[in-house]
Formats: sequence, C-alpha cells, structure tokens
Amino acid sequence: MLKLASAAIIAAGIASTAQAATIAPGTASIGFTTGFTVSPSVFSASNAFVTVSNTTGGLTTAPSAPFPFAFGTFNGSLSFTQVVGDTILQSLPSLLSFGGITFSAGSVTTLAYSSTPGVSTSGSLYLLGVISQAGFEDTGASLTLSFNSTGGSAYSASATLATPPSALPGGVPEPATWAMMLAGFGAAGYALRRRRTVAVSFS
Repeated sequence: MLKLASAAIIAAGIASTAQAATIAPGTASIGFTTGFTVSPSVFSASNAFVTVSNTTGGLTTAPSAPFPFAFGTFNGSLSFTQVVGDTILQSLPSLLSFGGITFSAGSVTTLAYSSTPGVSTSGSLYLLGVISQAGFEDTGASLTLSFNSTGGSAYSASATLATPPSALPGGVPEPATWAMMLAGFGAAGYALRRRRTVAVSFS
C-alpha cells in the first residue's frame, strides 16, 4: 500500500513538472468597430470591442450566436513610426483578448505608411509577441494590423493574428537579427586585427 502511494506521489510530481504543450498553429481575422483612435504615431484603444472570425487551428473560437463571429477586446496604446522598416520595442501586455486567448506584443514594425492631408491616410503594422491560454505554454505569434481613412472620414481597421508568427513582409530584419549581424561584423574585424604577421629578415 505504501509503495502504491509513493508511486502515485512520484507520478503526480512528474505530471506537474511536465512541460505544457504549445498552442497549435492557427489564424484569426480581427475586425475593429469603434473605440480606437489613430494619430501619426500611435494606435490606441481602450477596451475596444472587436469581432473575431475565420479562426483556424489553435485559435479556433466558437462564434457568439446569433452572430457568425466571436467577440473580443483590444486594450492598449502602441507606438509606431512613419518610416517603413522601423521597429519600436515596447511592452504591450494583454493587448488582444478573445475566447480565453490573450495576445501580448513586444515590438511594432512599420510595414507601410502613407498620408496625404485631406485625402487619405493608411498604414500597416507588424506586432511580434506571444499568445497565452490556460493549460498551454506561451506561444510565439504575430498580429498584422492595418488602418485606413479616406477624405477625413473615421478610421477603419482590421488585423490578422497568426501562430506561429507570420513571415515579416519585405524581409525587414528584427532587432535581434541586426544585433547578431553587427556582432558578426565586429567579430570578423577583431579576428582580422588579431591575425598574426610573419616577420621577414634578410641577412
């Protein structure tokens, strides 16, 4: 009896320390209705309601009857630049939430930005971060966010959430990639400086 109890305790300990599974690959379409604002350098929302549709894989979420989509919230202010390819590192916890899934971002890269005063303004941003869900490990994900305004009208916005992260369009390197490249160049330069020279003497 004592051996069985010990075995059960050991098994429970192993199970509790076992690594949780990552969230399966999937995508979701996010639609913004109201509750968000866009300035030349900030996209901001305070618990804005969003619609979530076309969910697949690990992001599959049941629609909220009688609607053909589910509901979620977007809460936070993300900064961006108007320069394509620029990345701003920032902490954006619990930025998007729906169906027990939460997306938090750590960087925002500008994919596109165009503005003609009084005519139109549009932009596209790439947010890199993780999604969290009870019972799973935090899993890498990306949110590609687009916004647009024509003729001074109110902005419209939509986004696509993907796990694993979708490829960064245009091949713009992430900051970590730039750091590795610079470190590589520095190491090469150091190696060249340290290269031994052979002394030649004539007798």
